[in-house]
Formats: sequence, structure tokens, C-alpha cells
Amino acid sequence: MSDSGFKDGSAAGLRLRLYDGPLDRNGIGVLATGSAGGCGVRLEAAVIGASHFIEVRTGGSVFTEMLACRPAPSAAPAAEVAPGRGEVERTLPCGARYRFRARTLAWPQPQEALERLRERIRRCAAEPSEVGLTYRFPGGPVSAAYSAETLVFAAARADAVVARTAHCYPSEGLVVLSSSRIALCPDDSERRAGESPVRSA
Repeated sequence: MSDSGFKDGSAAGLRLRLYDGPLDRNGIGVLATGSAGGCGVRLEAAVIGASHFIEVRTGGSVFTEMLACRPAPSAAPAAEVAPGRGEVERTLPCGARYRFRARTLAWPQPQEALERLRERIRRCAAEPSEVGLTYRFPGGPVSAAYSAETLVFAAARADAVVARTAHCYPSEGLVVLSSSRIALCPDDSERRAGESPVRSA
């Protein structure tokens, strides 16, 4: 089966992996991708399998968040974020602070959160500093209200990069919701303020 088709994963298999640099994409099937920029930050978001990554470039530094059920391509550290609640805080090499939160909810608890995320993704097409992706996996199970799907939203703000994601597992009746924030380095503020937003898809 190709990477674009449904593979029956599990919410319990998700792992958060953080990379101080770009992700080694050898052997990774990218199913949907988009990029955005503003305030001196470049973002690339991608859906990969039943997973996602978000790459952040700012001030000469590169940082990648990967949430996936697949084995890590190379670097560490890794932290388990499901089942239940997951929380990671870390200081990046540039001095910025990274914070990640995740929670696993049984349907229909996450229904309103999913709709808010879908609406945010729909609106972000008009914002050059935001990128949003939705990918529904062909052949996956479909419940009365949701299907095997990954949603990713990321935005470059004046003082931080923020992201929201959802990974849906209708065969288990579960949705994993995550939020992350990178508080940008204060000494980059003047350089970021002087740059205009750019965006590509």
C-alpha cells in the first residue's frame, strides 16, 4: 500500500520527536505540505502518513517538531505523548522556549475542538504568516461524524510560533489534540520587525 493510503494506526503509538535542525526526509512520504512566513520566520508544515512535522527557520536556526507513529529517522530526544496527556518543555539552542501539550480524547468530546481547528485552517488561506493542512486518508474508517484524518495549523507571530494539530483514529474512537509554542528569542525582535510576510503553498 502506498503512503497515501490508510494504515490502521493507534493513538497510543504517537511519539513526539524534536530535531535541532531540518528533518532527514529520506524514506518519508509527504502527503500534503504548505509553507508560510512573517516576522523573520519561515514555516513548513507537512502531513506524513498518519503524522505531521513542522519545520521552523528563524535567525539562522532550524527546529523541527515531528509527531508520528513511525520510527524516528535519526536524532533524539523523543517523548511519548499518548495515550493520556503529554507535556514537553525545552530550551532550544538559540535560547527560545518550546512548549508542547497533547491530550487524547474519546469521541464525541473533541468534536467542538475539531470544528474550531477546521475553521482556523479555512481562514488561514488569507493570512501570509499562517499555514493550514487537512488530509483525509483514502480507505480509512469513517464514523458518523469524523474519519481517519490529520489536521495541522501553524502561524508565525511577532513573539512566537504557534501550532495546533489533530490526529483522528475513528477505529478506536479517539482523537489526539496537540498545541505547541516556540517563544522566539528577544534579541531577534528588531530583525523580525523589519521583514515583510511571505507565503507559498
